[in-house]
Amino acid sequence: MKVSQKRQFLSTVEQEKMDRIFIQLGFIDSNQVVNFFDSFPDKFLQNITQENEKHLYSYSDPMLKFFVDPLFEYKFIYSDKNKRSSSLLNFGGRIRGSYDDWFGYYIEASNGSIHGDRATAFLDRRVEQSFTFNDTKINFFDNTQGYLRLEKGPLNFQLGRERILWGNGRINKLILSNNAQAFDFIKFNFAYKSLRYDFLHGWLVMKPELMQVNNDISKEKRSKYIAISRLGFSPNNDISLGISQMIIYSNRPFEAAYLNPFLFWESAQRSLNDLDNSF
Repeated sequence: MKVSQKRQFLSTVEQEKMDRIFIQLGFIDSNQVVNFFDSFPDKFLQNITQENEKHLYSYSDPMLKFFVDPLFEYKFIYSDKNKRSSSLLNFGGRIRGSYDDWFGYYIEASNGSIHGDRATAFLDRRVEQSFTFNDTKINFFDNTQGYLRLEKGPLNFQLGRERILWGNGRINKLILSNNAQAFDFIKFNFAYKSLRYDFLHGWLVMKPELMQVNNDISKEKRSKYIAISRLGFSPNNDISLGISQMIIYSNRPFEAAYLNPFLFWESAQRSLNDLDNSF
């Protein structure tokens, strides 16, 4: 792997973190992975405190890898603007694994509680986008994401829901950053030698609108989609060239034309009566 070739440029801490990630992904075999409840209760405290790779439960053989991990987070937020604070307590779990190096999956779910000033809690993006917190007015926020991933040779296909990053940028990406709410998507890429093709079609999350019909007020959820494709060429590690196309369209069912990665969408959208925001 390319990252392994530049290992000497990493600090000791970064090298250890990279090794832990490689163990989790199965790139490095390790007999030092520890489950919290191995030899319970005699070695429970030892299993938690030692520096080995730890999981609530894990299983690994030449064909199957399976990991279960708890999630726990405490976050303190202080606002200089209103001089108030808020604390977030988030807990949940994560399940991930792979089969025969071509099929992978990831599932994560969590539920958090908010203690303190509600306005300050909005500084956390998850809280700001939470339906539970904003619409029901209770001090909780929840999250779930997951995907299935198929990989065979140069072809990679993914179906799921998570936050997608797309484009260049150190803080925010040019096209998609983690500012957007997690959304459902179909994604695939093909890489062969110096060429790479990436495709994404996503179902974006829109805030519901209040509609008044006669004397009744109802909520209406409008649809919104994004489609992106990119063809890239990297002759060496210092040069990367690419050409992209992107379409954003809304207020109608998804268009099959934008699920076709082998069309020029600028031309295709004109055949669809030129309703879209494209470039």
